[in-house]
Amino acid sequence: MNCSNYKSALAWARDQLNGLDNPALEAEILLAHLLDKPRSHLLAWPERALTPEQQQAFAELVERRRCGEPSAYITGEREFWSLRLQVAPGVLIPRAETELLVELALDLIPETAAQAWQIADLGTGSGAIAAAIASERPGCGVLAIERSAAALSIAEGNFQRLQLEHIQTRLGSWCQALLAEERFDLILSNPPYIAEGAPHLQQGDLPAEPLQALVAGVDGLDELRQICACAPVHLRPGGLVAAGTRICPGGCGAPTAQRRWADPGAKPARPGGTRKGFSWPSGNLRPNCLPSHPCPPPPIWVRLKAMSQPPSDNPSADNLPSDNRKQREIAF
Repeated sequence: MNCSNYKSALAWARDQLNGLDNPALEAEILLAHLLDKPRSHLLAWPERALTPEQQQAFAELVERRRCGEPSAYITGEREFWSLRLQVAPGVLIPRAETELLVELALDLIPETAAQAWQIADLGTGSGAIAAAIASERPGCGVLAIERSAAALSIAEGNFQRLQLEHIQTRLGSWCQALLAEERFDLILSNPPYIAEGAPHLQQGDLPAEPLQALVAGVDGLDELRQICACAPVHLRPGGLVAAGTRICPGGCGAPTAQRRWADPGAKPARPGGTRKGFSWPSGNLRPNCLPSHPCPPPPIWVRLKAMSQPPSDNPSADNLPSDNRKQREIAF
């Protein structure tokens, strides 16, 4: 590598990373990280010189990325909802598409919501969803739960750096970490939703990320089943569960989810197709998903009755009305 300025260094890096989805962006992220400057600095001063030491260090960063290490792990951070979050191996890298779950949740929470509003984020990972909600609705009580001690430590560090210390944290798996008497107005989760053995688990950044944060059984729905089974006990009357998963007729990821015991009188939280209390914006369905470009997880909104205990029935897909069938569908 013999790149004397920002412009030539970025051009070289783009060539080295041409197998990635966005090599130009990847190159800019790495060089900005090395120089401890915003990406706008690179564009404003393209002719600024790099020292030989900087050139060598940049080449090493590019090689790490070319060999499959995610840029978020290389830089140690990822932006989510305009918040700069620290990440590291062992924690799932926040996805931009998960911001849709935050956006839809904020539509439900009044801007003047007081402490009476209680929100739980199940499987918080780096704390992205909890941090975004708490930053936008500081009057709400937010509880972030994570089963990985390493990931929870990273989330707690993010909350502290972002001055969101009012977020409570707890180590545990899904609703098992909740106290029997705890009730919430909104339970959020972006659980694992990829089926075991899915080909795209070996593509992109996924091989470097924690498997338990990606894979959920043979059909990708095991973790969502657990959440749907335990959430009603912890909802206040009129409470809502919102979980991100893949709904994609093209065949990538999990099938459309159905739940027979969802409140049949509930109105959808957003316009779009609905199935017995589940609703999703119909415009988010992606008919042309490819394994190398997995479709983003549009949220599933689940309005559930507040129950003293979860239902014991386990209906099969054959018991669902035929008009509820959509591609590979499953009942919990």
